[in-house]
Amino acid sequence: MNAHKILVTLAVCALLLLQGTACSTSDTAPTPRASQSTATDAPTPEDHPFQWVSSDFVDLNSPDGTFVRGIVETNFLLMATHDHDVVPPGYLEATNDKRPIRELYDNDKKPGIPPGTIYFAVIRFPPILGGPTPTPAPPETSEIGRAAVCYSVDPVRFGFEPHLNFTYKRVGKAPPSDQSGPGNQPTVNVFGDWELAAYGIPNKDDRAACAKASVSEVKPLDSKPSPGWPLQAD
Repeated sequence: MNAHKILVTLAVCALLLLQGTACSTSDTAPTPRASQSTATDAPTPEDHPFQWVSSDFVDLNSPDGTFVRGIVETNFLLMATHDHDVVPPGYLEATNDKRPIRELYDNDKKPGIPPGTIYFAVIRFPPILGGPTPTPAPPETSEIGRAAVCYSVDPVRFGFEPHLNFTYKRVGKAPPSDQSGPGNQPTVNVFGDWELAAYGIPNKDDRAACAKASVSEVKPLDSKPSPGWPLQAD
């Protein structure tokens, strides 16, 4: 199974969590209304502004932060919009996906994901990568990076749920640093030569870890992308 297919599988579970259905363990999780998008009102990347919570486990302005954000956000947008045009340059190479993205996502089956801000938080990487055959997580090295990402539709009211756990290879040209701006997706290759490596399917331990992630109740929840992306290449 290739990297992109695994990412999509994990994202399906995350989206079920977002809608408070099969993967959720909380009775208080929100249940948004089904999307009413039509052919003339199709979902767009701007429907889901991404807000990243500051973390001790990744510098969002570093090359690692750029790579993690680019992978997580693009994967979510593919599921939310079902539109191959949201894929920025370099994403298919970074996920080792050789299949024609147009055939996978350019169709009339629009998913019912309601518009709204999505919040992401990076937490401590788990010791075990969950899945059909749980395996010890590889250690972080100068060549191997790791990211455990939680998400929420409202972290103050509902807390965080697991989204994606993955490792990646720091090989060749590094992603650019200091990527921020009003855009909700990158318009250029922000992945460098780095590539995704191993994945874990979130389990109950990951849910417990994400539940501990928090934001200050005095911090205003915004609908603008943060850090966001430059609107065009410098």
